[in-house]
Amino acid sequence: MCDTQPLAARGDLPDTLDLSPWSVLRGAPLPARPYPTVLDALRQRATSAADALLVGFLGDQETPLTLSCGAAWTAAQSVASGLMARGLRPGDAVLIMTGEGRDFVAALFGVWAAGGVAVPYPPPFLARGEDMGQIMPLLGALLADCGARWAISDAALAESLVPHLAAIGVEACSVAALGAAPLAPLPAVAPDAVALLQYTSGPSLAPRGVVLRHDALMANVLGIGQALDLGPEDLGVTWLPLFQDMALVGVLLVSLVWGFPSYFMRPEAFLLRPLRWLKAIAELGATLSAAPSFAYRLCARRIKPAQAAALDLSRWRVTLNGAEAIDVAAARDFEALFAGAGLRPGTVVAAYGLAENALAVSAGPIGEPLAALEHAPDQGLTAWLGAPIPGQCVAITAADGTLLPRGQEGEIRLRSASLMAGYHGKRADTAAVLVDGWLRTGDLGVMDEGRLAITGRCKDLIIKRGRNYYPEDVEHTVAQVLDLPPAAVVAFAIPNPEAGTEDLVVLVEAVTAVPEANKAIDTALLALLGIRVEHLRWVLPGSIVCDPSGRTLRGATRTAWLAEQLPPAQ
Repeated sequence: MCDTQPLAARGDLPDTLDLSPWSVLRGAPLPARPYPTVLDALRQRATSAADALLVGFLGDQETPLTLSCGAAWTAAQSVASGLMARGLRPGDAVLIMTGEGRDFVAALFGVWAAGGVAVPYPPPFLARGEDMGQIMPLLGALLADCGARWAISDAALAESLVPHLAAIGVEACSVAALGAAPLAPLPAVAPDAVALLQYTSGPSLAPRGVVLRHDALMANVLGIGQALDLGPEDLGVTWLPLFQDMALVGVLLVSLVWGFPSYFMRPEAFLLRPLRWLKAIAELGATLSAAPSFAYRLCARRIKPAQAAALDLSRWRVTLNGAEAIDVAAARDFEALFAGAGLRPGTVVAAYGLAENALAVSAGPIGEPLAALEHAPDQGLTAWLGAPIPGQCVAITAADGTLLPRGQEGEIRLRSASLMAGYHGKRADTAAVLVDGWLRTGDLGVMDEGRLAITGRCKDLIIKRGRNYYPEDVEHTVAQVLDLPPAAVVAFAIPNPEAGTEDLVVLVEAVTAVPEANKAIDTALLALLGIRVEHLRWVLPGSIVCDPSGRTLRGATRTAWLAEQLPPAQ
């Protein structure tokens, strides 16, 4: 019988300590840093390989829109000069809401070159032109949280935003307008300076920004590259949006530091016709991609065997599968469908990551088919997520921080050089998850044979198609539509094996059901949060499970609803 071991008391877990009985895994050491920051990587590559392709953007045009390292650095200098001319000082936050394309790259590196903090934002209204009255509560909440006084967006959107943002002291500007300023000397940017405020969900009325420093980003980028054996001979293709950490850190920054180009396509192009993603990989000879689990299920269902056989995917050696619960069966079906196109077994690699760690924590070995736990949960197979990438140390603990023996389920805690500095402006939230240098991830997991698996969540979070949503935002929006107190509404997620992602369930307490309000609820959720509700149910008052203090217990309510124990409204 193993003695108990308190994790916090052991600090950095020295190499002399025997960890073999315990649920602790260490990744390999990080390689030497080739550049102090990712910004330095662009600056130096613009000098040594100015004409080298950095990114390409695939759209309706016949040839991709491209951006070389030299052109990207020139554009970044222009944006930085424009921001500094408007009063930006090192450490100031700038909202980036340009959508996809070269403007996003110019804005991101321009903010960094000026010494600022980039705040990528995924506004759902960019594609739909929603009414500003609906947008501003969400946008205003985020701007108030991050303290940004500038918002960089596409020219047309910037023009429509000007009066609304000016009313709250924020200047809206486009990349083109910023580039009109004369070039100015750029400040030095230290590795320990804050680089990103990465918000961990979709648009939110209670935003929570993850503070990431430049050295944290570089540590994760180096760990990913070493784990996947990346180099100049690689080429990436993805449809993930650039404001999302899986694309921003895992594709754009990784390709810059490891010296290969990446191509981006619009997410809607993939969703409308998944074959476009595979065609781009085949035609460009891509070796690397990444996508949430639902994408592999969508491809396996929507792409015909004859279409798959016509492709050449022989150069494709790794595609990361992460950002949501992994559908093992879907990954296997995907590999089987494209085997005739040259896709090798084990190309789909399971990965685990979170914004609080810049991105990646662990990844399964390349070339080995996805493995599943022998004793899987009722909702489907649970994937093994490989070993920690270089620079990561992962532990499984009891709620009090005590290490658990190998094979026991517990809370996943993480220590690494890429951990966040905290949640912006939220000391209590930060103190709750950063304990003695370890991050309490809020995920449940188990370790065995040098690998990690996620078995559940001890935090209330809805993960849909790779994006995170807080249930409080859903509940607040529905309550506003119905003019009810938020306590009368509960939101949670349930797995949808058919779609390969999660479904949103919303329960509303009422004596009498009001089905005519369903459309208004769905419209509001889509407009404000970019999410649809799959199961909207009316239940009798008192159905939502609460603790003695009146706090909603979403997990217990979910269990009761799945067991059909909640009486429906009349």
